[in-house]
Amino acid sequence: MRCSAIIISVFLILAVSASARARESAPVAAQLQESIDKAVQRGSEYLLDRIGDDGVFVGEFPAGDSNHGAKTSMAVYALLTAGVWQESPVVKGAIKFISNTAPSSVYAVAMRASALSMVRGKSAMQVLTRDVNWLVDAAGSSGGYGGDASVGEPDNWNSHLAVMGVWAGAGRGVHVSQEYWQRVGDYWTAQQQVDGGWGFAMQTPSRPAKPSGAMTAAGVAALFVCLDNIPKQRFDGSEDSRAYKPISDGLAWLGKRFSVTENPNSTHWYYYWLYCLERAGLASGRKYFAGHDWYLQGALELLDRQNQNGSWGTNPRSMTETCYAILFLASGSHPVLVSKLQYQGRWNTRPRDMANLTRWLSVNFERQLSWQVVGMDSPLADWRDAPIMYISGGGPIDVDQQQLQKLRTFVMQGGMIVSEAATNSTAFNFDIQRIYRRMFPRYALQPLGKDHPLLKVN
Repeated sequence: MRCSAIIISVFLILAVSASARARESAPVAAQLQESIDKAVQRGSEYLLDRIGDDGVFVGEFPAGDSNHGAKTSMAVYALLTAGVWQESPVVKGAIKFISNTAPSSVYAVAMRASALSMVRGKSAMQVLTRDVNWLVDAAGSSGGYGGDASVGEPDNWNSHLAVMGVWAGAGRGVHVSQEYWQRVGDYWTAQQQVDGGWGFAMQTPSRPAKPSGAMTAAGVAALFVCLDNIPKQRFDGSEDSRAYKPISDGLAWLGKRFSVTENPNSTHWYYYWLYCLERAGLASGRKYFAGHDWYLQGALELLDRQNQNGSWGTNPRSMTETCYAILFLASGSHPVLVSKLQYQGRWNTRPRDMANLTRWLSVNFERQLSWQVVGMDSPLADWRDAPIMYISGGGPIDVDQQQLQKLRTFVMQGGMIVSEAATNSTAFNFDIQRIYRRMFPRYALQPLGKDHPLLKVN
């Protein structure tokens, strides 16, 4: 119990300073980060300029349309993700407008739920709860969604937006049953093609759905969300989410066809593809897909594609494409709080521990944080993306002299290593203590006293 208290205390302390530290050792150079920040600011200004005094985005769906409020909700979602203050007059007016609309399409309700999940305040929480419950009730018996609730055949675009909206609301404390997550997980598993990809339309024996990068990344992200909310024994019994075949096959599909210049295997939905790629990348903790730094390469491509007026894409889709671009750039550059070390052995007995922790910290500290997986042989520069290296183990662990020196260098350069014996593994406890003694033979490991300040952090 004391071990868990120490670990949580360490993370809580370092979460406060993670933003500044992570910026110093960001995955991208400082100059590039500055360019990304400016691009996000210009894109945000483009969106702000198109919200009227009444809080309505230019070109919004008319009152009475099932999608009424969807465009403004999407703009609010992108602006808040970009760090625009919710109390700024324009954003405040837009939040008031979308809170008073009555959308009846999955797209509009999901967009509003995603937006309001980032808004502080009792009134926003009330609408968010209503939207999440609506989305849960609107899921068809298969766990999929059509355009207007459960009317018509489900498609994976609406189904993806819906599960992202429910997930966002659940992260703010809205109760969602495990039965829902199980049903949604079953839906996405059933939609997967034999090559590991997902398509837009619902798969039927007579109509196979052509897989694309966007829908495959959406499927991977959706399954990770379900994995976070379903006890592993109910999902597939695996101790390692990477061994869960639908996810591992989907990640393999993305790795084989990776591109930041087009939506793989499709000629449409390029900006939506990048948004889905960001969702899958952050959910999986992956910095690389088949050796490609997805965020760095995608950011460079978006910087090159930004229009003079700050938007992305072309009319009439420039509004949605700008939102997707901002969501990619702003979310993908969140400070990396912790790296989880992948090594030969049972390193991932609790596959979603860091995903759940960083999400909890993001909500409670009101500062968006992320995590990533790094290999024992990954470049030291990747290790320095985060101030914390987390080593979990459900069994033996061993490192050679070169790896030992690398761990020591990480610490000597200011990093902190936090280790935890998953399943109370005696073998891991013995081995990790031996590794620490090899790293710093002059300093003996000692238990913290009960009055140590670290154990008193609230």
